[in-house]
Amino acid sequence: MGYIQSLRLGFYNVLLYGIALAILLSIQVNLSYKKNDYLSNELDVTEQAYLVAQIKPHFFFNTLTSVMSLCYTDGKKAA
Repeated sequence: MGYIQSLRLGFYNVLLYGIALAILLSIQVNLSYKKNDYLSNELDVTEQAYLVAQIKPHFFFNTLTSVMSLCYTDGKKAA
């Protein structure tokens, strides 16, 4: 092989490596975006569950307080 053919072969190898690397990086970026979307949705669900868990004790406490105040004013209605 001559010098020119060797340079051409090296250029094609570098070009092929660059194309393969670009494809691999684009796949990784795409997977990262999908994982980010999935984790964002999971975070939303977790935050909603946390807020619901906080509301339940307050609702229970308010209900008991209402029943207790009814016991003082109207025992039959409280029962």
